[in-house]
Amino acid sequence: NDGNFDEAPETDKAKPGHPPDNLIDAVAASKATQEAAAMERAIALLDARRLRLEAPPPKPVPVLKLCGQQISTAGNLTVLAGQSKGGKSAALGGAVAAMLMAAVKGCDDETAPWDAADCLGFEAAPMDGKALILFDTEQSPYDAWQNLSRAARRAGVESLPETLFAYRLLDVNTMERLGLVEAEMKRRKIECGGIFAVIIDGAADLALSVNDEREAYLLVEKLVHLAVKYDCPIIVVLHENPGSEKMRGHLGSQIERKAETNLRLSKGSNGVVEMFG
Repeated sequence: NDGNFDEAPETDKAKPGHPPDNLIDAVAASKATQEAAAMERAIALLDARRLRLEAPPPKPVPVLKLCGQQISTAGNLTVLAGQSKGGKSAALGGAVAAMLMAAVKGCDDETAPWDAADCLGFEAAPMDGKALILFDTEQSPYDAWQNLSRAARRAGVESLPETLFAYRLLDVNTMERLGLVEAEMKRRKIECGGIFAVIIDGAADLALSVNDEREAYLLVEKLVHLAVKYDCPIIVVLHENPGSEKMRGHLGSQIERKAETNLRLSKGSNGVVEMFG
């Protein structure tokens, strides 16, 4: 015996700078559990969305027509685009007027006196007590009220239905606006038993930059998700680039690609506005 103590075998000790084997095993087990959970979630998502001939999904519910043509159905986006001061507010007022007639006067495709109203060719399905939610992100409080008042006059109604909820969000922080839209949809779905339609006059004001590609994709993805989740159309108003028929930025490109219908307004030199899709 040289006076040296026996040392533990090298295999029983953690090497300097390396974690012990039991910690490595724990990390590996945790990773395996996370991977299994992710796989389980992926399978559930796919199985719930598998298409089968013998199990057709419900047909989209028509909500809004223009000149007899279906333009908005539940679970989809509809876009109304045009130049600044190009008649977008008036066109939107015609669509809202049609919905007001459907709600207040009980109109439907068969009985509605659409020709007696000034709905600019729009017709709406019966609302059946569901909520109609309007958000104006661009106008001052008075101007937003004026737009709603004009829509009511177009429809020939003196009071708004209790299931119409209109809000002006001009002075709300940009980052808060989308959260308010989602919160209101959740609230009215519970209170009214469903949502008939959501209208956002100024969808670009839900984003900090319409030219930020990632932000644009996430915003449009969220709008599509909300339309599907609450089984209603979301109708958005967007500006076109000056002197162009292209909607503004990456947001315009992405929302145009995802929308069920893209309606455009064009004002001629004679001041007449044409709407086409």
